Amino acid sequence: VEFSLYKINNSSQNDEKINFERGDQNTLASGGLCLHFNHELYKVNFPYTFFPPEKVELGLSAGLHITTLDVGFTGNYTSDGAADNSGESAKVTAPLPVVGFRLNYNVWPELSVKYAVDYFFLTFDGSTGTFVDSLLSVDYSITRHFGVGVGFNSSRLRLEADLDDSMLLNVNHDIAGGLVYGTLNF
Repeated sequence: VEFSLYKINNSSQNDEKINFERGDQNTLASGGLCLHFNHELYKVNFPYTFFPPEKVELGLSAGLHITTLDVGFTGNYTSDGAADNSGESAKVTAPLPVVGFRLNYNVWPELSVKYAVDYFFLTFDGSTGTFVDSLLSVDYSITRHFGVGVGFNSSRLRLEADLDDSMLLNVNHDIAGGLVYGTLNF
């Protein structure tokens, strides 16, 4: 059984003050915009190896990825003392069943190189989405039950969902980066 958790919270804020001068008229305006994009991903996979695990292991996996997206903005401005505040946000949680492929090359009994990819595609009730998660890593077994690893992980999410009659959510989100982790084997 493989279990992972990713949690990425992105936000930004920009505040501006502008002074407009036209002849003898002077208008002071100020405003700000706050954006947020929060992404949580929970993964549970069940791999099955179908090639004897001497030097090279090949396998397939099936699992469940639960993705939560929270995207939105708030904005405000003031012009000559009159204020306006507005904002929009959308939050969606989607359980995504995935299938995957696993390759494990045992360099030595303690050292292995692994590649894993999970894939999902959905079209349902006006919503479409694809998810691809891939991992290339090197694992070192310190003892029979404990190990450490380093790797590179890439996740690509494409989602288009009709949230209601007036709002369409369109997300193209790519995450890639290095990782260091521990393993527990039993």
